[in-house]
Amino acid sequence: MRKLLLLSCVGVGAMLVSGVANANEQLEKMSKNPADWVIPAGNYASQRFTQLK
Repeated sequence: MRKLLLLSCVGVGAMLVSGVANANEQLEKMSKNPADWVIPAGNYASQRFTQLK
């Protein structure tokens, strides 16, 4: 029973990690456009600055 629980936890953890990695790649791609703020503070450095005129 313990082995089944352990394997289930490891499987769920692997699925969650792969989903997070995919989301981060999509955010990086979308953040290339300065008109779109895909992260609340503007970017991962939290600069809160836009080059829009």
